[in-house]
Amino acid sequence: MFALKNIGSTFFLPIIGGIICLVMSGAAQAQMTETEAKHEKSQKGFSDIEVLPRFGKGRWCNWIANEPGTLFDNSERKIFQSAVIYGNPQWQYSHVSGTDIHGNDFSGSEFELRRFTLGMRIHFLKYFTFTISSDMEDDSGPDEDSDYDSFDYALYSSDIIFDAQDAFNWDCYDKFQLRFGYFKVPSNAGWATSSNSMRAIERAAMSNYSSPSDSLGILISALRNRWDMQLGLFSGDDITNGLSNDLGTYWLGHVGYIFGKQERMDDIRADLRILINNDADESETFNQNWVISLSTVMKKERWRLMSEFIVAENGDLDVPSERGRYWGINMTPSLWVIEDRLEAVFRYQYVQAQERNGFRLSGHSARRIADDVGADINDGYGDKNHSAYAGINYYLCGDHTKAMVGVQWDRLTSGKLQAYEGFTTWVAFRLYF
Repeated sequence: MFALKNIGSTFFLPIIGGIICLVMSGAAQAQMTETEAKHEKSQKGFSDIEVLPRFGKGRWCNWIANEPGTLFDNSERKIFQSAVIYGNPQWQYSHVSGTDIHGNDFSGSEFELRRFTLGMRIHFLKYFTFTISSDMEDDSGPDEDSDYDSFDYALYSSDIIFDAQDAFNWDCYDKFQLRFGYFKVPSNAGWATSSNSMRAIERAAMSNYSSPSDSLGILISALRNRWDMQLGLFSGDDITNGLSNDLGTYWLGHVGYIFGKQERMDDIRADLRILINNDADESETFNQNWVISLSTVMKKERWRLMSEFIVAENGDLDVPSERGRYWGINMTPSLWVIEDRLEAVFRYQYVQAQERNGFRLSGHSARRIADDVGADINDGYGDKNHSAYAGINYYLCGDHTKAMVGVQWDRLTSGKLQAYEGFTTWVAFRLYF
């Protein structure tokens, strides 16, 4: 866990934010033009973590999109203002057909509960929000018998968010929040996007490989006009294995800029994120020494393009061939074939590593099925990966209810060997309430 002095120093940041706010507020408000004011009004719906509004009609859509798990909601209460139960059952079928490192063909398929996060969100004392959720799934990593099919449940998040902007009435911020607890670290654009609102059925492997697992930490988030900023300090301790105080810490810094409407684009934003690990050798949650990601999101009428470049350095892992630096890029364009209803998605990813096993494919679904049928794909490790995904999403009620179909091709090499080449086909159904 953290050293107390690190937590203490981080708690001074909201105070510094308030001082900066007081100093800058007068000048900023005086200089705001009519264009800036219009931009400030419109940019609130353009986040790097986008959630599509409901598009469907009828009782089902109205029910699932309007927080059916609300236990009570009364802003006049002094202690507890609201309590909501939420969840996201997600099922999917996958089929893999490929060639392993020995040139042998293999294939296999599986049906799984991909995830089911069930949680409760409580708003209390007007400025605080407490959430706790558990993730249930039957797609865990292999146990001692290399069986991926066991049913698992684990703590997904438990945190408290303090809304400092609202509490202290800092008019110069659109948002200023302090979050403390155990939660997912928004380490890159792909990882920061909720599973409820992903365009592809699975995240790009580069996003997964470059991200810490859920961690105990503190995160400050601020939004001011066009600027979106975050600063966080996290523990390298995987608390699901028990608490420890000697597993190091790591930092997250994030600066985003919302350009808004520019020339031929309806919306553009760019985000720079940097992760720095104090002790990658001891950390249980983050294995890289550092990760830098630069992402952009652009929109034009029915088109949307998300692109991300990542460069990173693996820690001094036990296996020398898994060390060294790697870099990669992925681009994900999407198009509304039928506006707000049917969406076509494509993604291309390229990753290159310094060492022959310096990068690893995601566990879904090639690694899992290869392991299940006894195929050797070098456990998903390699130094070069080409990947292309094409899919169709049908929205019954925005991100609250959707059906997804996708096909992904991968080629992974390790040194002079081709570790894996093949196709993965997915069919998924996802709910969010």
